[in-house]
Amino acid sequence: MPELISSYVALKPASQEDEPVSIWYLLLLTAVALASGIANGYNGTVLEGTIPRLQYEGYMREPLEVGLLEGALSLGGLLGSLVCVQLATSLSRRVLVVVGETSIVLGVLLFASITETYTWEQAIIGRTLTGAGVGVCGLAKPLIVSELAPPRKRGLLVALFAVGQSVGMNVFFLTDWLLPGPETRWAWRVLVALGATPAVVVICLAFVFQERNAYWDVPPRSKTAGADAGAPRMLMRMLTEEPPSVRRNFGLIIALMVGYNLSGTLIISNYASDILADTTRKLPIVIGAVQFCGLVSAATLTDRVGRRPLLLGSCVLTVVGLVSISLLLGPLHAAPSESSVALWGLLGLMVTVEYAVGAGLNPIRIVLSAELMPNAYRSLGMSLGNASGWLLALASLFLYPVIKQLSNGPAPQFGFFGCVVAALTALLVRYLPETNGIDLGAK
Repeated sequence: MPELISSYVALKPASQEDEPVSIWYLLLLTAVALASGIANGYNGTVLEGTIPRLQYEGYMREPLEVGLLEGALSLGGLLGSLVCVQLATSLSRRVLVVVGETSIVLGVLLFASITETYTWEQAIIGRTLTGAGVGVCGLAKPLIVSELAPPRKRGLLVALFAVGQSVGMNVFFLTDWLLPGPETRWAWRVLVALGATPAVVVICLAFVFQERNAYWDVPPRSKTAGADAGAPRMLMRMLTEEPPSVRRNFGLIIALMVGYNLSGTLIISNYASDILADTTRKLPIVIGAVQFCGLVSAATLTDRVGRRPLLLGSCVLTVVGLVSISLLLGPLHAAPSESSVALWGLLGLMVTVEYAVGAGLNPIRIVLSAELMPNAYRSLGMSLGNASGWLLALASLFLYPVIKQLSNGPAPQFGFFGCVVAALTALLVRYLPETNGIDLGAK
């Protein structure tokens, strides 16, 4: 806690290092950051408890239907990230956040208000709108913090977004457990509708900062060299005219986003009860709590230990966990019983993966996406990195129930995830520079 409090005091714009900043103002800014992460985390996981309730009521019966609804959020996130490629160079960060959170609110309410006859198209549109908002906020908030934070505290402060995501996921797990079972028809609507709450809070807080526009609204990069040429021409210029190190770093950002979204953590978060055959809804709470602990440890250590060693250690432990899950699930060909040793072994391995990803790969990919790119290309690199990650998340969440049915279990998919993270680890060992303490304003 002293580390966090000292970070609040130290946070101020790079261009206004000598200007005193009120602790209460910084706490409000931190509240916006955490609330944005909570909205993303809650809405990104909410189907883990909603889908079983919809299946109980007979709304969904086929794996393809489950995959389509699961993938709708990722499709929206992909679209939101692609839109941000242009918007991030023409709109202020405040406007980006408000647009993103408004999209989340509209999407959540649309999904929660479907009729008793179950309007499938309305549910898909609602989830896609929610995903678009999550995609926009997933870019806007890290941009705000990375561009305002002093170099020595940037890792901690940017990691708070990932911490907020974990808080949102754990709030969902706890809410899902406390609500009545699937036989209570209104419970799933409450579960979905609560996802709008943190987004509404962020929208309200955004207007608290009206008197400090220079602090909250970091100027868009439209005035930087080449930025006014549009995103496609900026991308072409980066790939053809900039030094090789810029292209290398852009490739690393893409690889980090792909590696995270194919690290198995999304499958564990969204299908934990299914994999563990847990009808009590208690075990996902354990997984979420462990992931939160990993993120808190990463937020504390990333500025002390450095990005590179923490990230590499996280990836190695993730590979071990994923391969072990695949080997354990392989001989089972069915979900283990609640009392079996295999269940607890599987839970332990899933907890290991969630902690490992939370302790490095998840938050540090966000930190590095800002630190690896020069000012003129930062929003472009982060937007395209997020878009590639959402594309892979869409594929993995949509295909998981289908491939599981075809392969008689999820073991092959976890083996594939282990290979992806192993390849990412080798790439990082070879090419990743240490960025701890760099001044973004000097890039």
